Amino acid sequence: MASNDYAQKVAAVLIEQLKQGTAPWTKPWQPGADRSLPYNGSTGVPYKGANSLYLYAVGQLRGYDDNRWMTYVQAEKLGAQVRRGETSTQIQFWQWSSRVAMTDDAGQPLKNDKGEPLYQIIQHDKPLIRAANVFNAAQIDGLPPAEVRPVPPIEERHERAARLLEASQAIIREVSGDRAYYSLTTDEITIPDRRQFVAPDGTAALDGFFATALHELGHWTGHPDRLNRDMAHPFGSEAYAREELRAEIASLMLGEELGIGHDPGQHAAYVGSWIKALENDPQEIFRASTAAQNIMNYVLGFEKAREITTDEAVEAETTKPVRSTARQPDLLEQQETEMANNKRRYLAVPYAEKNQARELGARWDKTAKAWWIGASVDPAPFSRWIEGASSITTAATADPQTAFADALRAAGLKLPGAPVMDGTIHRVAVDGDHGAQRSGAYVGYLDGRPAGVIQNFKTGAKINWKSDLDAPMDKDAAARLAVEAAQRRQERDQALRVEQAEAANKAVAQLRDAQAVTEHEYLSRKGIDANGVKQDAIGRLMVPIADYEGKIASLQTIDADGTKGFMKGGKIAGGQFMIGDNDPTKPLYIAEGFATGATIHQMTGEAVSVAFNASNLLPVAEAAREKWPERTIIIVGDNDEALTRKTFPDGRPMPNIGVEKAEAAGRAIGAAVVIPPAGPGGQSADWNDHRQTVGQDQAMRDFKERQTIAMIELRVDREIERESEMAALGRNPDDATRDTTRDLVQAYASGILSDRADAAGERSDLDIKYETLAQEREERFQQDILMVPARVAEITKTLTETHADDPYWSTARIEAEATRLAGLEPRTNFMRSWKAEQQMRMEEDRDYRRDFNRTAEEERRGAQEDYVDSTSGDELEM
Repeated sequence: MASNDYAQKVAAVLIEQLKQGTAPWTKPWQPGADRSLPYNGSTGVPYKGANSLYLYAVGQLRGYDDNRWMTYVQAEKLGAQVRRGETSTQIQFWQWSSRVAMTDDAGQPLKNDKGEPLYQIIQHDKPLIRAANVFNAAQIDGLPPAEVRPVPPIEERHERAARLLEASQAIIREVSGDRAYYSLTTDEITIPDRRQFVAPDGTAALDGFFATALHELGHWTGHPDRLNRDMAHPFGSEAYAREELRAEIASLMLGEELGIGHDPGQHAAYVGSWIKALENDPQEIFRASTAAQNIMNYVLGFEKAREITTDEAVEAETTKPVRSTARQPDLLEQQETEMANNKRRYLAVPYAEKNQARELGARWDKTAKAWWIGASVDPAPFSRWIEGASSITTAATADPQTAFADALRAAGLKLPGAPVMDGTIHRVAVDGDHGAQRSGAYVGYLDGRPAGVIQNFKTGAKINWKSDLDAPMDKDAAARLAVEAAQRRQERDQALRVEQAEAANKAVAQLRDAQAVTEHEYLSRKGIDANGVKQDAIGRLMVPIADYEGKIASLQTIDADGTKGFMKGGKIAGGQFMIGDNDPTKPLYIAEGFATGATIHQMTGEAVSVAFNASNLLPVAEAAREKWPERTIIIVGDNDEALTRKTFPDGRPMPNIGVEKAEAAGRAIGAAVVIPPAGPGGQSADWNDHRQTVGQDQAMRDFKERQTIAMIELRVDREIERESEMAALGRNPDDATRDTTRDLVQAYASGILSDRADAAGERSDLDIKYETLAQEREERFQQDILMVPARVAEITKTLTETHADDPYWSTARIEAEATRLAGLEPRTNFMRSWKAEQQMRMEEDRDYRRDFNRTAEEERRGAQEDYVDSTSGDELEM
């Protein structure tokens, strides 16, 4: 599956197009037209799956009228040149096979009769993910006009579509009416009679008939005996909409391939579900487009089956990976091959492991060019090469560490050595990872019966592993493995430090050669200054990542379109970029991103540390507190409000990660936390977004007000914490402690009311309203204080019943805990009411200021008009 960043980027673009009704599969495509979907202008090969949809969407958004794309190098080879300043578009693709030289048992290269080396195509059990940066032909100078692809005559298009339907042997019923559907229960397709498909001029429109039939044939491929998709869901459900998305994209691909066009029909009923699915899980578009590609390949496979002989059919199908043969039993039976799936079990054996497979008894099929075992052979020793294994148990005689290593490799994880079974989580690469990717994780235990958990995030597999040892592991052996694990961990840490040091040196060198920023599209769009950052030769901003001593560790790059990247191998944790004059006697703000940090600096004039992402707020905050123990530090978080309306695949709601990470950093170092309002319509927003929405002046007022609230909340929380500590020690908070907390709130409220009165020139009705609410809150607080003894008794009773059999909960401990909890309730209720009032007050006060300013402006204009009228009258009289 695609990387998370790429998936989110693709999903965001397609979601926007779905909302606008311009997504590729939601638009009608005219039959008989030249190719419309993106293709490589150098090779002529069309892009596939999500890459095709993404490039088409990007082309539409940027206004490109050419559907050719290619890399920088490919353009150069054609004698063309990408224009300076143009931004590339990154795509990702999967590599399922590799071409390697064949060797004999002695390791010597095999050659043919002419002395030429022999090569073998090795199918990977998991794909290798590759990335490419491509440019549209509209961004390239010197390219010749696109070649027009010959459009087959209408008769040929229809004949080809009819051959596919016939070769599928699907049961297709043509009936009167306007319903078209596939029934999973009866395994039949029902479509309107072809005579009902009529063009506006009254002539037959068989393109529409075949497009409809092939759309339903796409659903038909999902039957358990074919591609086996999850289809048993009622109309209107999210799962039903997901299947419709797969069929719709497949119809678009088939319509492009066959030249019969694409009619999305009643797709509007699914748009809302598609948007929701992509928002909840950006990877869904990759699963859908991959499934659509499989649908098209499956359908077009019928055409090939008619053209090749039986012997060629056997070779063509058995050279495919085991995943294809497992999903196409009907096609294999149609071709009358003797290599049926129930007689041979094919194995996805990497070339490097061929000798192991041979030693275990696997056999090589020269025709299929794949390893296999017979139905009578025990599959357990071959589990690592059999697709679909979900749990693994090792032999009782195996060394636990070796057995765990086998299980990890079988799950697709790549180990640099023996697994470290120290009870902590270790991230490693998996098959298909490249560069610094680590899409696998495991944790192993040697205490008692060796066990562990294995997870491959690329495939989604999660395996609970346990050794088959009948008795706990020998203590000496466990100790030996623990020592070895510690040594390997030390070696890994050393290797990581070396890699980070090399990245730091590279970052310093790149910054030395970088250019000063005069103007940049990203800075202009965000309305911010460069603040000392530079740009590289291709126009990317280069933001240094350093510690508070100024030692550079890595770089962040920002493209003109806002795409961000980090240097490979560079250290990010604890690294920051300082904006402004870092005076230790003045407050320090810590913001999540560069644009937010620059905005805060513009609004406050104070120093700002950019932490680069939400997860890095805590390490940066801790480093700042360690360097400046007494300094005022304010954490500026992002408001990821939109995330809270999404759910994980298991139904759990997603958190507001920006707020959570910011608050965690604030709690850890005792810092105030300032969060911006959500964007229009409850969208996620940072302070730069908010400023661009409401303007500089209003944003500054909002920031000041929220910062003041955050500072007083911090002081109140400290008082509550002190009160809690007193209660835990068996001491009741005295009146002075309660009054301190209340006085802080009232002093703050008085200051805000005073500021607002000064701004408006008089006390408003809102001032009076909230003074009344404050009095009511004070009365409730006093009532809650009087109820504390009763609450202590209630909580004591509950704790006694709950922990009756737990010796830890002694009578004294229960009484102390009940006192602490009961003492906190009045303070918690007091603060909760106060915070709610302040939020409501901010919203109402914003409306009040707007109305006040509008009235003042109207009075000013009225006075000005009166003056003009009076002077005009005097002139007339003269």
